[in-house]
Amino acid sequence: MLKKNNLLAGIILSLGLFFLAPPAATAQTITLDLAGGNCHEIGNWDPATLTCTLTADTSASISFRGNGITLDGNGHVMTGPGSGTGVGVGRAHFLTIKNLTIRNYFFGIHVNYFASEIQITNNRLENNIYGAEIRRGNHDLTISGNTFVNNSFVGIRFFLRNHDNVVSGNRFESTGSGVSLWHHNSRNVVSENVFVSNSGTSIYISSGKAVTEFGEIIGIDNQVTANTISGSRLGIGLTFAAENTVRDNTIENSGEVGIRMYCARPTGCIGNEISGNTVTDNPVGIQIEGAAEDNLIYNNAFRNPRNFRILQNYFYYANQWSVPKTPGTNIAGGPFLGGNLWSKPDGSGYSDNCTDADGDALCDVPYFLRVGNTDHLPLVGNLYSACGLSDVLESMDLPHGIANSLLAKAKNLCAAYEKGNLKAAAGMLGAFIAEAEAQRGKKLTGADAGKLIAYAEGVAAKLEDEMP
Repeated sequence: MLKKNNLLAGIILSLGLFFLAPPAATAQTITLDLAGGNCHEIGNWDPATLTCTLTADTSASISFRGNGITLDGNGHVMTGPGSGTGVGVGRAHFLTIKNLTIRNYFFGIHVNYFASEIQITNNRLENNIYGAEIRRGNHDLTISGNTFVNNSFVGIRFFLRNHDNVVSGNRFESTGSGVSLWHHNSRNVVSENVFVSNSGTSIYISSGKAVTEFGEIIGIDNQVTANTISGSRLGIGLTFAAENTVRDNTIENSGEVGIRMYCARPTGCIGNEISGNTVTDNPVGIQIEGAAEDNLIYNNAFRNPRNFRILQNYFYYANQWSVPKTPGTNIAGGPFLGGNLWSKPDGSGYSDNCTDADGDALCDVPYFLRVGNTDHLPLVGNLYSACGLSDVLESMDLPHGIANSLLAKAKNLCAAYEKGNLKAAAGMLGAFIAEAEAQRGKKLTGADAGKLIAYAEGVAAKLEDEMP
């Protein structure tokens, strides 16, 4: 029985679904209203700006009664008894909560019931059960520049029909889940946050697409972009999540899976876009489970011992793993968008070894994952490495004399690069390009010269990025 209970607790934590007993009240409550309330018990009240500035640490709970009020912690600490709420907001608007450390409450911050235009910035929330919960119908909140540490269940949970909120520029470390969007949340943005060593899922979406009694479609169009996630149990999870975007995130060293999508029924996980993500050094890069279908997954860089796992029982649900060949720099540095990069740390990945006879940096043969799931334009790996120019030359059928001349330059370039002499390597690369251009239409066909010069220019761009 103990093992079963521990397993259930682990599942709840990984999914970001927390149903805990309501917190007990704390011993003292400070209420801030348009006249200051009892701000004088913990700090100074400025009637001109409606600001309460703390002048000492406190063990109280703080709540708002009125709009347009600012709570400035001024670097002070709120310490709770392990229960209750640190700062509570109910149906208020145009508030600011800043410069506070809030620790040891059930809810560090609790925003409840149709609040809007609230700024939560430059706070530290630590050792709470929930760092913050945003509950029921709240919108236009900005949560930025905060640090969430050791909050045992979740850093921030959005619960029930919250919309148009922004979570950006925060740090989540050693929490349960990082940010959880649960139950019909729409058009929220989670961007440019850092997640480190969280024991649950760093970013979790289980919004559930639905139509309200007023005909509004809810639970869609959440944006998860440009976050950095490392060392969490799961990187990004989508469960019963439709029409969301997961783009340009970096996910590495997860305990289990980089990106996980799960739905038990058809149409529950549909229409999501997963693109531009770098997913490396996880046991599994991306895992698709159950009835997830009609999702677009392209231009991601997977570099893991196992890059994908598709778990479906008796039915095969199709997803799209590439877009038509389109001009544009892909995530591997190639000149066309198409599918995904499938690499492995030991160099045995599909993209590491596929054939690219026409030199477009797209694999010539599609990568079959499972029935209904094929990457039709996998990206070529090992693109534009300083030492890869030799491999390109050796794969081409060039006249002996020009091949030897260019190969000597390529090997000298590689040697200089490996010694860290980037300036010398750049010079040798310039000489290589000049010779290939001079021999275009002579000892080199136009196509061969173009292929070599395009690759060399890609190397040059990488060298430029590496130079101090």
